[in-house]
Amino acid sequence: SLFYCRFRLYFAFFFNILCPSYLLCASIDRVLITSFHARIRQISTLRLAYLTIAIQPLFYILILIVVIFVTNILQIEPNYFYCYIEPGEFTLILTYISILKEIFIPSLLIIFGFLSVRNIQAMRRVRIVPVSGSNRVVGGQTSNSMRSRDRQFVLMLIVDIVTYILFDFIMPCSLVYEQITKSQTSTIAQTQTVYLIKNIA
Repeated sequence: SLFYCRFRLYFAFFFNILCPSYLLCASIDRVLITSFHARIRQISTLRLAYLTIAIQPLFYILILIVVIFVTNILQIEPNYFYCYIEPGEFTLILTYISILKEIFIPSLLIIFGFLSVRNIQAMRRVRIVPVSGSNRVVGGQTSNSMRSRDRQFVLMLIVDIVTYILFDFIMPCSLVYEQITKSQTSTIAQTQTVYLIKNIA
């Protein structure tokens, strides 16, 4: 039905933008809690986290409400329907926003990840004090353990960013494809391909 079609696309766009927003907020919080300065660490509070988690969905619900009104349904053949956003200025704007999101979000994740690693390394340099005698071995073991944790943290950040890029780049690709082929007559196979991509996204 048209009702199901509209709300299905609406929530697809909603979660497509909400998930990376939470991921970005988590990266910012990681920078705050790993800061060497106590005042900066104090910014990261449980109250602020709850507030951020609550406000973002409400904001995106209001912003994306337009999707419901520009979504339509097309019957290609008996018992086969295709949900799509009507071509126009909104579709073009949505495509550009999606492309910019795929550029800026990974870039910001990389920047904040680098800042988190730098903060951890700075705190490690301050905490590790050279010792003499028998305690030197213990200090070396502690240093090696911290380096190992740093490497694990960097690996976790890399996996986090790469996973995001792989799974979140599908929706912009489908929107770009629709913009390129909007003036062409699509075959049933092409329409089914776009529909499948959107289902995956």
